[in-house]
Amino acid sequence: MRLLQLLLIGFFVIGCFSIIVSYNLNLKQQQDRQVFFSALASWLKQTASNIKTLALHAIKLDWLPQNKNTASLNQTTNQTSNQTNTACSINSCSID
Repeated sequence: MRLLQLLLIGFFVIGCFSIIVSYNLNLKQQQDRQVFFSALASWLKQTASNIKTLALHAIKLDWLPQNKNTASLNQTTNQTSNQTNTACSINSCSID
């Protein structure tokens, strides 16, 4: 957990330095500080959007391995479940 915190802080610090260097800012001046915070907010918003997009794509991926045994097992399971007859009443269910 501590390593994750250090990585996030390091990422944030590197991002801040990158903004300062790319905009050639002097943070002792009020106008440059305003530009810095505006650019920082924009960068953080874009980073959050990218993380959201990445997470949504990762969720949609099929993470299960596909091999011959798994495919045949799925077919057998589906065939068995399709052949099972179920009779239910208000109080109980019976499976044939």
